Amino acid sequence: MIRTISFSLFPYLPFFRLSFYLFSHPYPRNALYPYRSYLDPTGYSSSVYFTKKLDIPAVQCYNNADLTKGVESETMKKIEQSLHIHFAFALAWSILMVLGIPMIICGAAKPAWLPLPTLFFVLGIAFSGGGFYGVPILWVTYGAKRELHALVYAVEVLGLRDVAALSSHLRKPAEEVRTKLDTCLSKGYFPCLYRDGDRLVEPAQKQNPADEIHDVVCPCCSARFTYRGTRGVCPYCGVPYNAEQK
Repeated sequence: MIRTISFSLFPYLPFFRLSFYLFSHPYPRNALYPYRSYLDPTGYSSSVYFTKKLDIPAVQCYNNADLTKGVESETMKKIEQSLHIHFAFALAWSILMVLGIPMIICGAAKPAWLPLPTLFFVLGIAFSGGGFYGVPILWVTYGAKRELHALVYAVEVLGLRDVAALSSHLRKPAEEVRTKLDTCLSKGYFPCLYRDGDRLVEPAQKQNPADEIHDVVCPCCSARFTYRGTRGVCPYCGVPYNAEQK
């Protein structure tokens, strides 16, 4: 019977040998998945991840959806630091407001184990009263700062520079987006941009006059020649020429 089973499994021996080889020998992942390494996003530390224009829409959408990780721009650092400070103040005052109530009770009761009941009573009133009025204001300010953070993220990371695109992305009215853009510009969150109507544009860098190239026609011999800078000389007749003679 054993001999019969061995003869029946004989045609499958090459398959078993191949399976054993694949499981017992290390192999690169790209050998069996040739498209996986191409579709995987580039590392966050690589500049290609943000600058290279990919031709495959699926990969481009995947990259745009995951751009938050690894963005280390100064603008994002600035607004995130401000956001963390607002959150810390709001959370701290919320905790102090809650602690102020038992401090008032303990300070008014003046138990023997409390060393300074009057101080606890005064601090409890200050924490409770200040928190009652200040905590809502702090949380509202924090919410407004989060909205500005979302706008800065859309401009700096996603590259949305148009009011219509920002309004569609943030799901806010266009007029509200314009107001928030002006607020971000006044706070210095976009140091390299300025608002031109409904678009954020970069200021055009003025070229150095000494590096400008001029293509002119000589007024004496009518020959066409080019020169760099503010003054040139016709190579045919030797007549000097400057940019103001255009």
